[in-house]
Amino acid sequence: MLRIALAALEASKAHLRSMEGPEVQALYQELRKAVLRENWDRIGAVCGRLRRAVGDDADVLKSECVALLQQKRFEAALELAAKHDFLSFEKAYALYRLGRHDDARRACQAASSDENPAFQHLNAQLDYREGDFERAKLFYKDFVTGQADQTEELDDAAVHDATVNYLATLGGTADCAGLDECLDGLDEVVQDDYEVAYNAGVVLSAATAEGGMDKVSRAASFLRRARELCISTLEDEGLGQDEIAEECGIMDIALSFMLLHENAKDAVDLCMNALQRKSGRPVDMSVAANNLTVLRGKRDLFDSYRRLNKALASTRGKLSQAEQLTLECNRALLLLLMGKSKEYQDDIQRLREAFPAESQVVLLEGALSLFKGESPAEIAGHLEGASSSFQNRQQSRLLLAAAGLWLQAADPEKAWATLQRLEAVDPELMARPAVIATLVNMLDSWGKHEEAQQRLENAADAHQSTPAFTRYAIGYNIKFGDFRAAAKRIDDLEEAEQISPEERIEFLALKTLALSWMSGSDDADVEMELDSSIA
Repeated sequence: MLRIALAALEASKAHLRSMEGPEVQALYQELRKAVLRENWDRIGAVCGRLRRAVGDDADVLKSECVALLQQKRFEAALELAAKHDFLSFEKAYALYRLGRHDDARRACQAASSDENPAFQHLNAQLDYREGDFERAKLFYKDFVTGQADQTEELDDAAVHDATVNYLATLGGTADCAGLDECLDGLDEVVQDDYEVAYNAGVVLSAATAEGGMDKVSRAASFLRRARELCISTLEDEGLGQDEIAEECGIMDIALSFMLLHENAKDAVDLCMNALQRKSGRPVDMSVAANNLTVLRGKRDLFDSYRRLNKALASTRGKLSQAEQLTLECNRALLLLLMGKSKEYQDDIQRLREAFPAESQVVLLEGALSLFKGESPAEIAGHLEGASSSFQNRQQSRLLLAAAGLWLQAADPEKAWATLQRLEAVDPELMARPAVIATLVNMLDSWGKHEEAQQRLENAADAHQSTPAFTRYAIGYNIKFGDFRAAAKRIDDLEEAEQISPEERIEFLALKTLALSWMSGSDDADVEMELDSSIA
């Protein structure tokens, strides 16, 4: 974003022609060199000498203000920018970096900034920080695909920064399709950038949190790649090991969430290592503390609670609303697990006032009712009734929880009715592999085998390139004796070239198992089919 503002500093060249006096011209020449080298300390020193020589020259003031911003001296930059209207962007940006987002938004509006690329970027960043990922995503998508007018006016570095920001917005919406489209349009140089690799991993991580468990290995691969690129890039730039470790800590924290599904011990170690680095950024440390809490579950409750308390205190005003809510809800649940029901109730009341539009608070109330011994059926009825007050995924969350409670209450018919209602309001959620698998198992348990099989077949067609779901479908076919169908699924998956060499060995073993159990097939048939797989 600041790269856009830097373009204006090139105007200082004009002074080399218009200003009289060799000493002043020499200072402007020195300023120009410092700007081109992005030597922020030197820019500040030269600007001080120039202001004494020529007064409040616009280029000099802009140079000094941008240097202060680059040095993270935001209060000083704000003090300078507030005195001059032509530093309106620098003022808004300083307010943004100080966490004063409402003031930054007002500063953008006061500057009539709709057509200014720098302000457009800042507004998109504010949208992202405030949780309006869709709006931010639309701006950056237009930008990186060349549809926005200002794209042609910016250098490669500015376009790279916008690409990184676009990937961040995709993470906010768990948009894996957008990720693939974006990566397809990038050249190899940008794809070998650690920030791009990291944000790609974050997009896939967000998708796993929303139920796309088939994205776990791909997310972990991107995050490991990001770590490798980060180390090599920063070593080439001459950074010290402590600085490199701090930057890599962000990738380690994200990777710990992925390892939750593969290697919980390594995941805990990554979080603990990040938390033990005292110099870590507060927002990153809060994510590490939250991941550690999830990984530990019911273990070390008091330590987890202490860490989340510290994280929330150190990041006040710095987290997005979604991040803040996640930490607050997990801290409340720790209180419940520790048996502190009074404090838990107080937390719920505070969260209800702070996040009135969030259905997660209703789920916390349901957890308390369950803890107090209320029947699952009563709580399911309450959640289903409360769902009418919400829309979209907020409503879906309550209906899905209600269906689970109906099952716990041994009332499959009501669970099925709730799921049908969920399918009507959120078909995208109901089409996810994990939800389909649950639904198929439920239908089988009620003796509705034909309907279960039909749903599985429909879903298998939609997710035939997803190894995790194919693995489930194969197991289902084997369970009910449809061995040839299981073998065919493996053939289709292999033909689509959607499995790694390691997964191919696993699926080949499953195919061997399926073929060996085929009724009516002799050994020659089985051997012939196996030979075709190995070839």
